[in-house]
Amino acid sequence: MNVILVPGLGASTWTLAPLRERLEAEGYACHWPGFETQSGIHGELDKLARTLRELGDAVVIGHSLGGLQAVTLALADNPHILGVIGLGTPILGRAHPRAPYYEARSLTDGLLPLWGPTEIKRFCTLHVLLAFDGAVHNWVVEKLMEIRKG
Repeated sequence: MNVILVPGLGASTWTLAPLRERLEAEGYACHWPGFETQSGIHGELDKLARTLRELGDAVVIGHSLGGLQAVTLALADNPHILGVIGLGTPILGRAHPRAPYYEARSLTDGLLPLWGPTEIKRFCTLHVLLAFDGAVHNWVVEKLMEIRKG
């Protein structure tokens, strides 16, 4: 199964390298989103959409703003999104895409009420550390298996 990893605002893809290593060890084909550093204003959403189109069906995993971009594409019913896994996605309110959507929240993300994801899991870590936390990595692997089973 293809997985696209999308970094958060101001972050580079290297912040998701530990998660990528774990997922590749589990047999997933991991890809970067078509850009190195997330600015949010230099066409990253378009680059992610292009990468998804070129790659074909994939699960998109995004940290913070990267998760928001993944949810945005899923809400637009992008036909290539098999599922979305957000790591501290900055969303308030209702987000209910057709694709399975799982959200990991940190201690500091508790102030962002969210309804609609298939599952919201809270972790005892900081927002910035979600992408590095081993417990989060284990949870992501579980969610990918659920998406694979369909």
